[in-house]
Amino acid sequence: MSITLPSDKVNEVKKCCSDLLQTNLPSIRAVSRTIGKIVATFPAVQYGPLFYRALESDKIVALKINKGHFDRPMQLSQAARYDLEWWIANLHIVYSSILRKELDLELYSDASGSGWGAKCMELNSSTGGRWNAEELVKAKNNEINYLELLAAFLGLKSFCTSMKNVHILLRIDNVTAVTYLQHMGGTRSCSCNEIANTIWKWCLERNIWLSISYIPGKLNVEADKLSRKFNDRTEWTLDKQAFNQITHYFGSPDIDLFASRLNNQLPRYVSWLPDPSAFSVDAFSLNWAKFNFYAFPPFCLIPSCLQKILNDKATGLLVVPNWPSQSWFPLLHIMTVGKPVEIKRRKGLLTLPFSNVTHPFWDRIDLLCCRISGNLSRD
Repeated sequence: MSITLPSDKVNEVKKCCSDLLQTNLPSIRAVSRTIGKIVATFPAVQYGPLFYRALESDKIVALKINKGHFDRPMQLSQAARYDLEWWIANLHIVYSSILRKELDLELYSDASGSGWGAKCMELNSSTGGRWNAEELVKAKNNEINYLELLAAFLGLKSFCTSMKNVHILLRIDNVTAVTYLQHMGGTRSCSCNEIANTIWKWCLERNIWLSISYIPGKLNVEADKLSRKFNDRTEWTLDKQAFNQITHYFGSPDIDLFASRLNNQLPRYVSWLPDPSAFSVDAFSLNWAKFNFYAFPPFCLIPSCLQKILNDKATGLLVVPNWPSQSWFPLLHIMTVGKPVEIKRRKGLLTLPFSNVTHPFWDRIDLLCCRISGNLSRD
């Protein structure tokens, strides 16, 4: 139940692409002719639209420069050459399915000027968060269409990174975002084309097929709420100077157990909610003995962390407030190996990663970083 190209058509299109690559300055007409032949194959090449936009963009620019004269020469960009090479290398093995497998997941996503949200129906799980600094620049430029596409991508990465060979229905309440994904890109917005292309290539690596559906905003309630309301006052970030002080003294750990994509100190981290770049979700579901960990938990979770380290007989770095009056402090002292690093209070030591807001009690909090072990029988 699939459509493929006949061999003579394959050879014809590959020859056109090869001729373009071998021509130093092809005419705009020759490029247009090749684009036409490529587009004509789309019914039999399901990912074809991902690999011709650069060629189309080059042609549009050349026509503007040459005032519509198709016989003038033009320069092919490196991206266009890469697309032509893809057609030459893959056209004989590609196909398009007539029928798709039944849906495996239904995913809702939404974006606002503040952040993003996503809800996975089958997993009964939701997530979201604020934009980082680079993404906020896009928001200030009113690129809401780009942010809607990015929200969809973050949702996919949060729930589906480990999945393969699945069919996902993606519901979005932005018509432009839906159109760019349905067409696997477009030429009106470079940023929207880039993120749509990235999403589909990410799916291609995992053999994930996306069905895209528009949903009215009034029905996309939960994803909309997740993109606007955040419980992020626990995401206090230790500044880089203090973290570098810790790693200089103790050496570099291999995982950050309490983090998100906005405040992770290490490339490999564990998040509390589904997160697009996290190694795993919920640190307490892992065996900490497998890691040389770094943990800066919310203060209310310090007793649970100490108990977890004891249970797993784990060893790693734990950052806590220097509060000797707390009930957990004697146990911390017993479990500490060697001398802790003291981090004195100062403004900017603890900030929120999305706004650089300083902790309201910064002038009362000194921190300790301890190498801590759950093996109490150590020498």
